[in-house]
Amino acid sequence: MHSNSHSFVSNKEAGFETIDSAQRAKRLSARKSRVVERSKPWHTADPIPVFRLGQHKRFCWGSPEINGWLSHRGYNHRQASGDAQA
Repeated sequence: MHSNSHSFVSNKEAGFETIDSAQRAKRLSARKSRVVERSKPWHTADPIPVFRLGQHKRFCWGSPEINGWLSHRGYNHRQASGDAQA
C-alpha cells in the first residue's frame, strides 16, 4: 500500500481566504471594474496579486502578498476588511 506523504494546509489554516473580484471590491469600497483593471499587469506597473482558477481570478485575502500590496498603498488591511482587530 502506498501512503500519501503530501501535506495540505487550507487557506483558513494559513490565515487567509480565497475571494473573488466582487468580494475584494466590497472590502476595499471600490468598484469591481476597478479591481479587475488593477489586477491586469498590462494596466499598471504594480498589479493586485491574483491567481487564476480556471477562467476566474481569485485573491488570497490576508496573504502576505495582498497585505504587502495594501500596505504599499497606505491601506490597513484589517480596516479594509472590516476586521475590528486593528
